Amino acid sequence: SPDWVIDNLRAVGLQPHGEAVALSTAELEVDLYTGSDFKHLRSLTLPKSQDRFVDNLWISPNGKWVAGTTNKPAFMVWRSKAPGVPALQEELPTLVSSVCFSPDDSSVVVGQLDGQLRRWNLPASEPPGISRSLLHGPAFSIVFSPDQRHLFVGGGAGDRRIRVLDPMTLDVVRDLPERHTSNITDLAVSSDCRLLASVG
Repeated sequence: SPDWVIDNLRAVGLQPHGEAVALSTAELEVDLYTGSDFKHLRSLTLPKSQDRFVDNLWISPNGKWVAGTTNKPAFMVWRSKAPGVPALQEELPTLVSSVCFSPDDSSVVVGQLDGQLRRWNLPASEPPGISRSLLHGPAFSIVFSPDQRHLFVGGGAGDRRIRVLDPMTLDVVRDLPERHTSNITDLAVSSDCRLLASVG
């Protein structure tokens, strides 16, 4: 049986090693809890809107940042230890389809349904950061290599390929030769950076 049960959740985010959990409820709130004993840490402030709610959450690897997307095309990043309005808030032309923090928490990359990728340094000081149109379909999956030398993006709906990018500029380094027959919904890189696994 589960350790905790919470009703009316819209989104949940888990820090990679389970240290923290982020929850978004139907009451338009985002709250942080410890992963071990589910102790409430703090609440994060959402922009005021009657028709917007957070529908996805991510916590950065070292726990410095919490990212969220909404049912409207928007992306937000909060400082996890400084409750308040988002440190980064961007309205986007299309919905977000994937989000990935760098392993050292220094940047975040967002994929969109129109195939665009956007990258911001954290803390964000010069929005809108870098933007590249890289796929002819949705950018369904993004992952950094653990050494942060490469960024991998997987597409879908007409462009089911894996592209290898420079994580600083989002320039294409190369395309992997294998084509998928379905949408690439997830990517993972081994800790020694020798293996790349894909689902699709």
